[in-house]
Amino acid sequence: MSQAGIINLSSQSGVVDSVTGSNGVTASPTTGNVVVSGVNATTSSVGVASFNSANFTVNGSGQVSISAVPVSEGGTGDSTLTANSVLIGNGTSAVKFAGPSATVGQVLQSAGLSSTPAYSTATYPLTTTVNRLLYSSATNTVSELVSTGNGTLVTSSTGIPSILGGPGTTGNILQSNAAAAPSFSTATYPSTAGTSGKILVSDGTNIVSSTPTFPNASATSGKFIRSDGTNWIASTPTLPTSAGTSGKVLQSDGTNYVESTATFPSTATGTGTILRANGTNWVATTATYPTTTTAFQLLASTAASVIGEITAGATGTVLTGVSGAVPAFSATPALTSITLSGGTALSTYVEGTFTPTVDGTVPGSTGYVYQVGTYTKIGRMVFYSIDVSVSSATGTGTLIIAGLPFTVITVANSIEQMSVRVTNLTWPAGGTMLTASPLGGTTTISITSSGSAIAGGFLQIANTAFVIKSTGFYFT
Repeated sequence: MSQAGIINLSSQSGVVDSVTGSNGVTASPTTGNVVVSGVNATTSSVGVASFNSANFTVNGSGQVSISAVPVSEGGTGDSTLTANSVLIGNGTSAVKFAGPSATVGQVLQSAGLSSTPAYSTATYPLTTTVNRLLYSSATNTVSELVSTGNGTLVTSSTGIPSILGGPGTTGNILQSNAAAAPSFSTATYPSTAGTSGKILVSDGTNIVSSTPTFPNASATSGKFIRSDGTNWIASTPTLPTSAGTSGKVLQSDGTNYVESTATFPSTATGTGTILRANGTNWVATTATYPTTTTAFQLLASTAASVIGEITAGATGTVLTGVSGAVPAFSATPALTSITLSGGTALSTYVEGTFTPTVDGTVPGSTGYVYQVGTYTKIGRMVFYSIDVSVSSATGTGTLIIAGLPFTVITVANSIEQMSVRVTNLTWPAGGTMLTASPLGGTTTISITSSGSAIAGGFLQIANTAFVIKSTGFYFT
C-alpha cells in the first residue's frame, strides 16, 4: 500500500517479490537493483522490480518515494494537479490544464489542431427550455429567446431579435416598417389566386380580388384598357404609340385616336386668356376674360386687351356709349323726336291710362261699376281701349263718352277707325250697326247708328245699367 507517493514493499524471506503503488504504477526494467534494508533483507535479482533510479528514493525503513512519472512511463509528467481543471494531452511532454473558470456558464472550446483548448469568454445557460432559440442577448452572453405560437423571427432597427406573434387572422402578411421591426398588416390578403384576370384592390378594409376582370394578354398595338360596364377590356380604337409633334392633341378620326393637325399651347399663359384660332393653330389671346361672370351682366372691353363686365342697369334704363369710356346704363332718355328716312319726325311715343266717363248731352249724374281706359300714342296717332260699366245715369240726350287722353284733331274728312259694343241700351230705329265717332276739337266720342235705307242717328243715354266697350285710334 502507499500513501502520499510512498511505495510499500512486501517481501518473503527478505526478498522483494512485488511493488505496488496507489496509482498501479509499474516500472520497466532498467539497470540496478532495488536495495531493501532490514533484519532479514537480502539482495536478489530474482523477482525484483527495477525502476529508473531518477524517479524514486528509498529511505532507511524501506519506503520508496516516487517523483513525477513521465508521460513516456505512463505518468502525467507533473507531480500535482490543479483542482477542477481539465487535463489536456501534450504529446510526450507533461499534460496541460484547462481551467477552472471562475465564470459560471463558460464552455470548453477547441482552439484548433495545434493549440490548447480553452474556456469560452461567452457564457451559456446551464439549462434550456424546450422550443426556444439561443441568441447573444448581450456581449458574450448567450440566452434563450422567448418563443410564441405561430411566430416569426424578426429584428429591431438595432438588430435585437424577437419572435413576432402570429396575427390570429388568416390573410395578414408580414410588412416592413421603415426603421422599425416588421409587423403583420392590418389588412388581409386573399389566400387563393381567385378568378383569372382579376386583380387585387382595396375594399376600404382589406385587399380583395376585384369584381371586374382585366386582360391577361396583350392586345393590338396602340389599344388601351376601357370598361365595358362589367369588365375592363381592350379598346376598339387605338392610340398613337409615340408622342408625336409638340403641342398636338388627340382627336378621333372616326376610327382611331390620332394627332390633331393644329397645335395647342403647351404652357398656360396669363390668367384669363383663352384659346383662339390663328388660321393654322390654336393660340392664346392677348386679351383676358373674367374667370366668373354675374348673371345678366354684359361683357365689354373695359380696358386695352381686358374683357370685363358692365353692370346691368335698372329696369327701363338703356345702354349708352361715352367717348373714351366704358359704356354704361343710364335712365330712359326723353326723346323729343325721331326723324325717319323720309324726313318725317316721330316726336313722341307714350303709353298710359285714362278714366273714361259716360253722360248725356244734357248732363246728369252717372254711377259706375268700373271705368278702364288705356292708350298708346305714337307721334300724332292715339290707340285707345275703353271698358265702362254704368250702374245708373240721370243725364238725357245723346250718349257721350268723355275723358280721351288727347284732343281729337279738327279736320274735314278725317279718318278714324273705332269699334264699339253696347249692351242693355236701345238702338235708334232701323239701326243695324253702331260706330264710335270722335268729335273733333274735343276729348269725347259719340255713338252713331247706321243701317240700310235709314238716315241713322245717335245712341241715346238711359237711366239703366249698361256696358260700353270701344277700341280704335284717332289723330291729334
